[in-house]
Amino acid sequence: MTESDEKNSRVMAYLKKVGKLMILFVILGCVLLTFAVWLVSSVISQNLAQYGL
Repeated sequence: MTESDEKNSRVMAYLKKVGKLMILFVILGCVLLTFAVWLVSSVISQNLAQYGL
């Protein structure tokens, strides 16, 4: 195992960790975005119902 191989394996392990975090953040972002859109649309529909539109 040479020094460059060791460095590469360390980088790969780091990338795997970061990759999992990125996937988690993307999923979280999608959930938050969906929730925000649902919230805004429900508020708008309530307002429209209030004004009889």
